Amino acid sequence: MKKMTSFKYFFIVSSLLFPLFTVSSKDRFMGVRVHSRISGSARARISKNAIKIIDGRKHFYINEKSLLKRVSPNNEQVKDFIKDDRYMNREVGFLLAPRGTYKGTTKKALVDFINYMDSHLKRFPLNQVKPGQVYAEKKLKEIRDQVVELVSKQLDGEFPRMLNTDRRKIKRLTRPGDVFFKHKYDRHQGSMLKYMQHFIYRYRSDNPEFIYDITHLAMGLGNLKVTESSGHLREDGKAQDVGQLRVLDINDPLFFPKGYEKNLQYWIYRYNNQKLAKRAAKIAGLYASAPPDTLIKNYTIKGAMTSALGTTKFDRKGKALFVEIGLLAIANSRAKKLGVLKNLRRKFFCSFFVAYALQSAESENLLLALERKGRIKIPNFKKYTNVEILAKDVEMFAKKLSKNLSRFLDKNVTLKYDANHMTPVSFRSFALKNTKLFSPVGRIISGKKTK
Repeated sequence: MKKMTSFKYFFIVSSLLFPLFTVSSKDRFMGVRVHSRISGSARARISKNAIKIIDGRKHFYINEKSLLKRVSPNNEQVKDFIKDDRYMNREVGFLLAPRGTYKGTTKKALVDFINYMDSHLKRFPLNQVKPGQVYAEKKLKEIRDQVVELVSKQLDGEFPRMLNTDRRKIKRLTRPGDVFFKHKYDRHQGSMLKYMQHFIYRYRSDNPEFIYDITHLAMGLGNLKVTESSGHLREDGKAQDVGQLRVLDINDPLFFPKGYEKNLQYWIYRYNNQKLAKRAAKIAGLYASAPPDTLIKNYTIKGAMTSALGTTKFDRKGKALFVEIGLLAIANSRAKKLGVLKNLRRKFFCSFFVAYALQSAESENLLLALERKGRIKIPNFKKYTNVEILAKDVEMFAKKLSKNLSRFLDKNVTLKYDANHMTPVSFRSFALKNTKLFSPVGRIISGKKTK
């Protein structure tokens, strides 16, 4: 018997594997192309152009661009324009696969979405799109905007839209401690952070590709006020390379920059423990009430740019920081004359600041409960006369205490992350995973004008 040549061996193996990695035009679900399991899994995890559809215990994968063409008007030019459009891609992604393409959605949700789009595409003004007609780019964008609006209206069921000019509605729906995620769809602002997050998180299946455009976080204080740690201080419209902690009105041009209204949205999530959320908002407000010279010097660009390189796991360092910031909050309450949180020179960046404030509230609550039960003894903070010396002693004490409480923290802490390494993307991913802790409130989009 002749030995099989390497060429023949390669030919037989490739002919067996080739169908697994290709898409057959015959494999369709409601007119949408279906991938093989291996190809679909690889595309959903790596290239992010396939969406997992769960049907009971079974699942299959659909081609994302084929889906976008399927829910577009009956014109090939329009279909080709919309299938490659990033605005349409993100809106459909937020609606069908908020936790990422590999996590996917249910078969029922997909069927409902396609039927919804089919019924609305037949109505005015989209029924005026003719199959063989050629449109200019301006007209294509107008049609695109109408289709995206249809998707957005369906998304409004979970994320009701609020205009930033509708102050009464925003005041009624938002509460202290709410987390504001800024989505920028423009190509320029925040581009370095977007590309860094894209590079770091690209191949992690738990981070959907459309949340790379989250470039900033802020925390609501109530009464239409937010606090944030920003990397840019603007005076008279001029940008300076310094950062600051600040409290802004929700319509402030620094919060809704003029000229970027169409490309900007704030998605709001609520920390469901309202008692701790209010305390977190108060703690954030105390840090932001520091003297002006302290506020301007407390932003760390290095921390912001390197945050994604580390892990957000609640490990030894994460536990030590958790205990430390809880002790600082207690020190602020007990040594009121020092004004610990107001006068402490601590450097923040946006996502670190929000994650830090939320953890401070939970840590303070847990440590006080342990003290009441006699399990720990908190130092006497009233004897200190210098904030910086107090902070160093708290840091050393927190490292020892966190080791002793390691098992207790693993069991009882809900906000399990290392705030130092929280990026806007990783915090959004944390909120999406922990649906018992965070719930969606809505999204703020720009009105006709910003004040």
